[in-house]
Amino acid sequence: MYDTIKLRYDFKYNNPPPKGVVLSYLDSYTTIDRHHNNTKTETGKLDNLKVSYNNQSIIINGSLCKYHYGENISTLTRQSTKEAIEKLSDTLGFDVGKCDVTRADISTNVSTTYPPLVYYPYLGHLDRYERNPFKGSLYYKQSTKEIIFYDKVKDAKAKGMEIPTEFKHTNLFRYELRLLKSLNKHLNQIVKAKDLYDETTYTKVGSLWYSTYTDIEKRPNKENIITNMSDTLNAKDLDKALKTQAIKEIGLEELHQQLLALKHRGLINESMYYRKIREYKVLSEVDIQKDDTIDEVNKLIKEVYENLT
Repeated sequence: MYDTIKLRYDFKYNNPPPKGVVLSYLDSYTTIDRHHNNTKTETGKLDNLKVSYNNQSIIINGSLCKYHYGENISTLTRQSTKEAIEKLSDTLGFDVGKCDVTRADISTNVSTTYPPLVYYPYLGHLDRYERNPFKGSLYYKQSTKEIIFYDKVKDAKAKGMEIPTEFKHTNLFRYELRLLKSLNKHLNQIVKAKDLYDETTYTKVGSLWYSTYTDIEKRPNKENIITNMSDTLNAKDLDKALKTQAIKEIGLEELHQQLLALKHRGLINESMYYRKIREYKVLSEVDIQKDDTIDEVNKLIKEVYENLT
């Protein structure tokens, strides 16, 4: 369930590994001298991960999922998290499992009927967070945590990422909980990299991810028909949806009487009268969705939580 993580290997509590060994595995690293505090930081890339070595520590930052799979559309399991951490240790020449975790993004995707943006209006208020729709995504923000919902396939295409075949023609709704800092406080424990695949900690992380989602107010839509009309909500679809809703509420018979009155007053001709009768009859037969739209996502998120591995 992990995507972006930030790890810190502190030399105050761990023996520094040979700098030359670590740097030898990094691509095109750069050196920054800070004379005011007499520190030197050398930074490079290990695949997609940014690795920095300075006088006090080694910092590893980036998507652990992408490092392991080559893409971050798939979801890291507990076992694959263990494999990724062990691979890092073998490559860099020190025990990455001893690193402090200072950031962790917890996420997965669920395959939905409609494009993700259809569901955003039904995700409402969340205490102590600022709700902010932004560029096709939905954010909830506070100082130490952030929640984001977005279209993962669209995001992957925008970044030029290779999309696994099984996801290419699906609507992938991404729910991501970003623990930006104060990780130990959020999980009520000191979190080392090796704890990320510990069964107890992994379960605790999954519970936090799930409970945060359930805390969001879900807005009912009772007789919402817009999502029934089209997967892409253009102006024509919206107009059709609103007409359908009005016909459902007013009733087809009442509309017939109103059209007949307009015809008798000479405000519409015979051709217009029968054209509108046919149009309204077709729209009256549209099957309105009775369940709340967000129920689909609620069930999928619950299934992910109940089947965490």
